[in-house]
Amino acid sequence: MNRMAWLVVCSLAVLTGCSSNLKPVTTRVDSVTVDERTEQGVRVLVTVIAENPNDVALPIVRARYEVDLAGAEAFAFTELAKATLPAHGTQTITLPAAFATEGGGAAGQSYKVKGQLTYEPPGEIRKLLTEYGVPLPSASFKDDGALR
Repeated sequence: MNRMAWLVVCSLAVLTGCSSNLKPVTTRVDSVTVDERTEQGVRVLVTVIAENPNDVALPIVRARYEVDLAGAEAFAFTELAKATLPAHGTQTITLPAAFATEGGGAAGQSYKVKGQLTYEPPGEIRKLLTEYGVPLPSASFKDDGALR
């Protein structure tokens, strides 16, 4: 990136920081449950609750997550999310993960989940920053426990 473009991006970042006043989105893992079992494996659903404390709705543009299940190869995935966090509201997001487990058993096994939801603030300045490669904000989540 040339020097002039870098100065424009830095200036816009400062202006955006001063004018946007967006509060960060918060997330938490609500549950991790076995959804489906077969002889070849299990499908697990990770339910994440996202809260938007802002006056504007925020589209979620990407969910990136990893689920580790004891005795199985880790499941990692990035998907283009199709959800919007309503202004001053919450959104429940369900993220699937599939594992090859012998006999389809998984209940009671330990798991670890971590990930992030990337969201897009409104405005033309944010669009310009995105064009220049300034990453969108994201909210991270993680949890561990035993499958139900």
